[in-house]
Amino acid sequence: MVQPIGIILAVVLATPGPAKCPADEALKKELGVEGAAWQMTCAAIKETELAMAALLPPLPAATGPRLVVAVRRGGSHPRVEVALGDLARSGIPSLSGMDWRLDVKPAGLAGADWLRVDVTAMSGEELLLAQSVTAFFRNDGSLQHVWTGASDRHERRFDACALDTTAQFTLSKNGELVRDSRTKRTVGEPGRGAGEAPPATKAKCVAPPPARDTFPVGNGGLTARRR
Repeated sequence: MVQPIGIILAVVLATPGPAKCPADEALKKELGVEGAAWQMTCAAIKETELAMAALLPPLPAATGPRLVVAVRRGGSHPRVEVALGDLARSGIPSLSGMDWRLDVKPAGLAGADWLRVDVTAMSGEELLLAQSVTAFFRNDGSLQHVWTGASDRHERRFDACALDTTAQFTLSKNGELVRDSRTKRTVGEPGRGAGEAPPATKAKCVAPPPARDTFPVGNGGLTARRR
């Protein structure tokens, strides 16, 4: 049975002064994690506010990773835990990569003060698969999970086919989350043009059409609506 992926977020009120990421051991302590297996990242998202995250890759891969995220603003420590469940049921490809990348930053969505956390699983070298899952959290004094789903995806197939999918997120005028996904197809081995690729390779290297998906997130996840 696949263990659900969990996200734990903590908001901590901060001391006055410019935000500065702590050293690794202090970062672990602030996030409440121990051990050398944790991957960590930290970013100043405002002059006096830090966003911190730590990822424990799954061993074995089928157990799912553990992700801890914190925003430091001063003194109290409210925490919320979100179980993401079986991502495959939501149409998100398997996160069974051997290598993991973690990123935390402001979501950059007009009309909402959100935090964005990206977890990317990567496997293979010449035949590469990298799949990102993005989670958004309200970050306007409270801490509330808003949405989680697939985002960017990069594939390298049989040495001569590259499919690079980029997902762009916006908010609609109605306050819905909109994901626009576009895939760029590249056919041909390095140093060779697409015209030199075998016909069978071209036939198999097919990019999906552009897609737009809209997700209701509810007024509880928004700080304002776009006009």
